Amino acid sequence: MAHVCCGTCQVELLFGNVFQCRTSGAVHVCDTNCDQRLWAGRHCSVCRVSKRVFPPLPAAGSQHGAAGMETEEARCVLRASMSCC
Repeated sequence: MAHVCCGTCQVELLFGNVFQCRTSGAVHVCDTNCDQRLWAGRHCSVCRVSKRVFPPLPAAGSQHGAAGMETEEARCVLRASMSCC
């Protein structure tokens, strides 16, 4: 099973939009093609790695059966990023 970054990972900004998880060594490019975004409600989505906030995912409400879980995880990511700044 591949590593999935979460709130316990230490993530470092390498340069520009490139981040590296110190826990796994995985590198993530966080741009408009970000594949680590979590639906955070109808107004935004958030990257679980960089904590960047994006516009909502396309058709987010229709494709997420467990949207409540993703929304809660996204809120935790946002709270964690705000509390450490």
